[in-house]
Amino acid sequence: MVVLVTGAAGYIGSHLLCRLYDSGWRIVALDDFSEGHHSAIKVGVETYDCNLLDFSSLIKVFSAHPIRAVVHLAAKCSASESIERPQKYYLNNLIGTLDLLRASVDFGIKRFIFASDACIYGRPRVKIVSESVKPSPLTPYARSKALCEEVFPDYYRAYGLLTVSLRIFSVGGAMQERDIGESHRLERHIIPNIFKVVLGQKEALDIYGTDLNTEDGTAVRDFVHVKDVCAAIEAALVKPLVHPSVFNIGSGVGTSILQLVNAAQRLTGKKIKTRSSSKIATEPVSLVADIDAAVRELGYTPRYSDIETILKDAWAWHKKHPQGFVTERKLQRIMFGTIAVELGYITKEQLAKALEIQRVQDAKGEHKLLGVVMLEEGMISPQQLISALKEMEKRIKKHEGDGENNNRRIKE
Repeated sequence: MVVLVTGAAGYIGSHLLCRLYDSGWRIVALDDFSEGHHSAIKVGVETYDCNLLDFSSLIKVFSAHPIRAVVHLAAKCSASESIERPQKYYLNNLIGTLDLLRASVDFGIKRFIFASDACIYGRPRVKIVSESVKPSPLTPYARSKALCEEVFPDYYRAYGLLTVSLRIFSVGGAMQERDIGESHRLERHIIPNIFKVVLGQKEALDIYGTDLNTEDGTAVRDFVHVKDVCAAIEAALVKPLVHPSVFNIGSGVGTSILQLVNAAQRLTGKKIKTRSSSKIATEPVSLVADIDAAVRELGYTPRYSDIETILKDAWAWHKKHPQGFVTERKLQRIMFGTIAVELGYITKEQLAKALEIQRVQDAKGEHKLLGVVMLEEGMISPQQLISALKEMEKRIKKHEGDGENNNRRIKE
């Protein structure tokens, strides 16, 4: 059977491709590469560069293959950004999903797996959240996911399209055997940011709320290994479900942020500097999954989701790939910073500070070259900036950006 995977070059998507490929599935991969990475696709599958809002290109993909099932992972997924740019999230996440549903109906697809998110629960009043808890989304991102879930029963009643919504909790870990892991252009997830501190790429880890109503005052989350998430997705593709279904996908165990940091310190042998920040109003104090339904109906078993295994696998990836999947812009940033240190213009500590400033500016949409950030912060002189840029120009010719992409593309 041929399965279409959207968001295939993303964190979960790239891991899912490997699992499905190893299980013998025929796969068609789709991504617009606005967030995902070409180099994250580690198996030989037919790959299309296509945005879901480009319906004509989407139809070409469906027309070219006998697709029988869809796994929909593609989404914009920053809760904080969605508050500032809600239209971007409703267009990509809601309208994009409706376009994909339309194509699925037109081509007779009968099973549609949707990557939902535990954030749709908002701030639940119960310690362990089951699927019966009514969604109460607090951000446009969460609302976009909840709205998608709301339309699925209509598509089943009218067209026989069976949907499975997987409400995924806090994903971590990596697939060492395939040399892939978590790498975002703008990193907002806590586990990668912990290791950025360990690797000296980030000054401190922000902990949002240290006086919460929990055992140690920090938020509690349910961390689930990406390999277990992929196993759940494959199970959702093959289990004989008879109606639209919703399942929590987590470990069923809560871990506080402080416990997570302490476990990472034990693993790496490094002290992780933290910084207390104000609690985020849209974030729950505790969010832990009741996974009984997934265990019962999908045969789901979180084999790798103890926090030690999640961190061990993630650390192995980040230690080997401290810059993640290297894009052209990231390559230039790495190279410029390295050159500035080698030439004695700045210290490693100043480089870490400049990278953090650039990260914050990127989050605000203020994209500046690393050298400009250093210049504005008084770390380097204009002459040193010019000198470092000239040296970078020499070296960059010796490097490849993302490497050659031999995948099939649909042109805009």
